[in-house]
Amino acid sequence: MSRIFGPAWQNGYIVEDLDGAINHWVSVLGVGPFFKAPHLALEDYQFRGQRCDPDISIALAYSGNLQIELIQQHNDAPSHYADFRSRVGSGLHHLCTFNRRPFEENLAEYARLGYKVVSSGKLVGAGRFAYLETEDHSGTVIEFGEGSAATRAAFETIRQAAIDWDGTNPVRPLTLNG
Repeated sequence: MSRIFGPAWQNGYIVEDLDGAINHWVSVLGVGPFFKAPHLALEDYQFRGQRCDPDISIALAYSGNLQIELIQQHNDAPSHYADFRSRVGSGLHHLCTFNRRPFEENLAEYARLGYKVVSSGKLVGAGRFAYLETEDHSGTVIEFGEGSAATRAAFETIRQAAIDWDGTNPVRPLTLNG
């Protein structure tokens, strides 16, 4: 992945029950603490060219330098998350990387390489994102995100919290301001 997209820094999982998934990662896998953002505000979200309004909540934690993202969609709006859930159920949905160039330059480069934008939007406080797929592979997709300085700072705070985490306070609020 790094030759085309840069290093992968996140594994994103679609889950049926966010709190149950957090509990599994914390109690079975020892990963945490998780920073949870209920009912995130998405702007300009599109899935396969259509505007949609998915109601999603996420939780973020780190295992070493790898960010773990858990995503639960609460409504039946068309989305990449709902599509994955209907086809697969819960599981690894995407690998994510930050942009290395301006967002539009990345889109053009990825299109030239045969990748199609399946869904895209803007996470209020965190910047734009896009999910890509190819016709050759119908499994896990690639997400790339804008990654503002404020978002990177928030992610670093979450990563630092995991370094010496002692198991206490396993769920904390996530705020994105950037």
